[in-house]
Amino acid sequence: MADFNDEAARHRGKQLIVTRKQAEAHLAYAEANGDLEYAAEKIQEIANIDREGENLNRLFQQYTEARQAPTAPSSDAWRTKKSEEMTPEDVRLMLNDTSATAKIGGGITYEENVNQLRKLAQAKARGDYHGKP
Repeated sequence: MADFNDEAARHRGKQLIVTRKQAEAHLAYAEANGDLEYAAEKIQEIANIDREGENLNRLFQQYTEARQAPTAPSSDAWRTKKSEEMTPEDVRLMLNDTSATAKIGGGITYEENVNQLRKLAQAKARGDYHGKP
């Protein structure tokens, strides 16, 4: 079922179509009578209506996209990220994909990865950069 904003946008779109058709008819009338001033006004009116329609379509598209659930990243999304953009989940996926343990059915879970990252942060806070607990 369409929501209120959908219905309002569609209604406004229909109004713009009708208004544009009226402006086109007035432009044809101005052309038939050789009225350049009136024709110029109608041409500008049509341009304004078209711009308003483009803005309405863009806003409607943004609104529609914002309501859709975000798609889950693929399991290979980590491959395109820079290291500073990676999340703990990206690191876990990378380790599971590239480690020998993962290749034989092992690997680490998300919780194990977070635990290891926490231990690493604690070691660095103590000044231990050798990886010894």
